[in-house]
Amino acid sequence: MARAKTGGQICYSIEYSWRKGEHPKQGSFNPDFFIKTGNDILVIEIKDDRAYDGTAGDENQKKLEYAKAHFNRLNELQKEQKYYFKFLSPISYDLFFKSLRERTYGDFKSELEARLEG
Repeated sequence: MARAKTGGQICYSIEYSWRKGEHPKQGSFNPDFFIKTGNDILVIEIKDDRAYDGTAGDENQKKLEYAKAHFNRLNELQKEQKYYFKFLSPISYDLFFKSLRERTYGDFKSELEARLEG
C-alpha cells in the first residue's frame, strides 16, 4: 500500500499478485472512490459487468482478495474508522445506492463480487 500525490490528488494504491498462465504477475490498482459516511469509509472499485470473464476475471479475483485482506488488516490496526471494500459494476448500482441510503452497505455484495468470489 502506498499513497502518492499526483496532480493535486492523493492516490491510494493496493498491491496484488496473480498468475497469468504459468507466470506470476505483480500489480497495483487505485480504487475509484472513497465514500465517507460517519466513521465508515467505503472503498469502491468500478468494473464492467463482465469483469469476471477469462483472464480479466482471474486478475480481478485477486484484486478483490488482496484489497479485502488489506482493509481487514487496516480495520484490525485501528478502531477510529471502519473500511469496507466493494467491487461494483453497473448492474448493481441501484442496489448499492439503496444499501448506502439504508445503511446496510456492510452486508452488501454486488453481483460482480459474488461471481468473483465463486
